[in-house]
Amino acid sequence: MKRFKRDIDNRGMSLLLVIVTMSFVTIIAAVVIAITYRNLEAMKNSIGSTKSFYTAESAMDEMRAKFYEWSDEAFRKSYGDWLGRYNSVPESEREKLFKTSYIGELETVINDKFMCYFGEFPSDIDGLFVNFTSDRVSWNPEYEPSIEKNADGTSMTVKDISLVYTDADDYETIITTDLKLDVKYDGLSHNTLDKSDADCAAYAIISDCRIANTPGTMAQIDGNIYAGGYNMDKASYGDAGILFDGGSLEISADKIVSRGDIEFTNEAILKAEGPGEVNGTGDAQYCNIWAQGFGLTGVGAAVMDIQGNCYIYDDTTVDAAGSSFTVNGSYYGYNTNNAAGHMTDADNIELRMGTPAGSSSIVINKNDSKVDLMGCDPVWIAGKTFVSVPKLYGEADILDTNVSFPQGEAISYKGLQSAYLMPGDCIIGIGHNPMSIDEYESLVNDENVFIDLDKSRKNGGVALAGYVQIDKPYRVATVDYSASSENKVVYLYLNFINTDKATEYFQEFAVKYNELLESKMSVLGGGSILFNPSTLVTTGNMLLYDGSKSKPELSVTDGKYNVFDERIETKEAELNNRYNGLITALDEDYTGVGAAQFMTDNFVDFSKVNGNTEEELDYALSGGKKYKLITGDNINITSNTNAIIIATGNVKIAAGATVNGLIMARGSVELTGASVYAEPEDVAELILNEEKVAKYFSFETSNEIGTNTGGMFSSDLIMTEYVNWRKN
Repeated sequence: MKRFKRDIDNRGMSLLLVIVTMSFVTIIAAVVIAITYRNLEAMKNSIGSTKSFYTAESAMDEMRAKFYEWSDEAFRKSYGDWLGRYNSVPESEREKLFKTSYIGELETVINDKFMCYFGEFPSDIDGLFVNFTSDRVSWNPEYEPSIEKNADGTSMTVKDISLVYTDADDYETIITTDLKLDVKYDGLSHNTLDKSDADCAAYAIISDCRIANTPGTMAQIDGNIYAGGYNMDKASYGDAGILFDGGSLEISADKIVSRGDIEFTNEAILKAEGPGEVNGTGDAQYCNIWAQGFGLTGVGAAVMDIQGNCYIYDDTTVDAAGSSFTVNGSYYGYNTNNAAGHMTDADNIELRMGTPAGSSSIVINKNDSKVDLMGCDPVWIAGKTFVSVPKLYGEADILDTNVSFPQGEAISYKGLQSAYLMPGDCIIGIGHNPMSIDEYESLVNDENVFIDLDKSRKNGGVALAGYVQIDKPYRVATVDYSASSENKVVYLYLNFINTDKATEYFQEFAVKYNELLESKMSVLGGGSILFNPSTLVTTGNMLLYDGSKSKPELSVTDGKYNVFDERIETKEAELNNRYNGLITALDEDYTGVGAAQFMTDNFVDFSKVNGNTEEELDYALSGGKKYKLITGDNINITSNTNAIIIATGNVKIAAGATVNGLIMARGSVELTGASVYAEPEDVAELILNEEKVAKYFSFETSNEIGTNTGGMFSSDLIMTEYVNWRKN
């Protein structure tokens, strides 16, 4: 068979393959170019977005820096307030007071300087930023910031801060976050005291515990005194620093300083004046008294007659019938206790009105008592009185057992507390106040028994709605009139919006119920409350009453200032710091926190006291007087002596004995018909020059406020932290 070969021409097919291949390559190239272009656009957008994001972060960080400035401002204000209260609160409470004071002040600052950018009339955002303007940065309208504090008020968070940043290419970034604000507490202390001379030499007595008399005996002191009020058994401060039981004290001094109260009880008498001869003639010389409080207590009339300037941290309380409290000079009860307004009670109700401890006022609890401030200019009282209701009627230890409620007066008589009860006609279904425990249970559980605040106004009384908290119009105090729980009585006291509202309420109450007030004040009997209205600087009302007249007269002088008035708070901070300086270092200008537990440790090295010793000093004083150095544990002085006395325990001076010099005691100093006279020039010369004396005294020159590890800066303590960070 023959094979035939067919000739085929492939040139057309090759051309077709070339065309197809070129088209395929062109398509691939187009796809690659498109993808590349899109990637370039995406990269460009990403770069723009990233740049916008980091710029938005910068705006947020700039705002955070502003928060730090506000935090620093709040810290510096609250630190001064806390420092003034440092030595007046137990160590266990100092950290919480420090933090709540800071957070409370910070809340005020942030409300004033940040929350103003929101609401109905917001501030211009340009005022907040330095490097950003409102055409680039704005608030996200979907969020409005709010302030949230933790349960015990020791930290806070500003929630839902949301910024929108738009750059020049219209790239937009939204960042939303919460900002947590906190403060550390490192157990702040003062490393050393600045002491370059023997300024303790101006004191006749420096006692860490108490200056007292043997009951019923008199004493005379010429020179400054300091009393700490430390209780050795309880290992804490809180006792009266100066306590005289019967008898009398005549004192001539520039400074009388007590870390605790000055209490005169059971007919004891205090006569105090400035330096010079006691009861001398001529122009009045004023002493300066710094104390936690004054107390006239016990059975029988106690007397305080003061020619001086009184600076009182807490209250003056007249608790003995027929007592007399007279001051010629000036009187400062300087604490509003505003810092406590950021705390809560056991029922988690915010103490907007503070607490009795530290709210300076004057309280008269017994009949025929006289308070005479006619010779005072000014009469400066920053706080308000409180109704203190014992759980057990007649219970003496009111500090631990009482429920307390604010009144509107700066000076008041006990009998007026009924003015602050919820009116009975407002308690629908019960109709009276106080009430039984069963009736109170019905108020809580029976819908037919309720509070109608408007009833008081309708019945011609005070319209309560403007004064009390609508959601919680009353506070409850339950009193047992016997040990049996069957005798419980429940009192409902008005729960005011704040103490200023309590003051305004009483002003209206006094107009509507003047005769009732006069009737209640008449229980004061022949007593009186006297002052010159033109000298008043008070936040609360003052009751002027003279029961000695044939027809007793009562008038109410309205409180002149808000408790948060800048003038009041500035003076409070100033005097708190001066008092703290005195009870820390005997120096009004000292602004630190004492590292030493006891005042005497600032001046004396007690480790060098070894047994009871008494030795004559050979140093030749310029005045020629000879002195002894007496050291030991418990020291008894039975005869006249010129001496520097250093005791690790108590010092007792017998009847008729006189000590010229300085008594430095870790314990108490008891005077039994004795006299003590400071000799500042002699004592200073001996401390600085007599080797036998100088070895006991130590003086430091460093004055750095700090933590235990070094200098203190607010930046070391303030913490700001982003939480719940979100980006669109």
